Amino acid sequence: MPAKPVKVVIPEIKTKTVRKYEPDFTKSVLDQPENIQTGPTMRYSDAELGEFRELIQKNWTRLRKNFLICRA
Repeated sequence: MPAKPVKVVIPEIKTKTVRKYEPDFTKSVLDQPENIQTGPTMRYSDAELGEFRELIQKNWTRLRKNFLICRA
């Protein structure tokens, strides 16, 4: 005797949007966005910048004098 046909009931869909299934446990550390540093992590004070400028200017003057002496 053949089996009786079974009536299949498809549930009604009430959602209006679709989201892709992405469980957290499948995400990798490599999937995370890279933390790109966009600026300095600290700012020098104006006094410190002035000291750096003096040091650089002194060294530049000394190097120019040595270079001129060597060329002569």
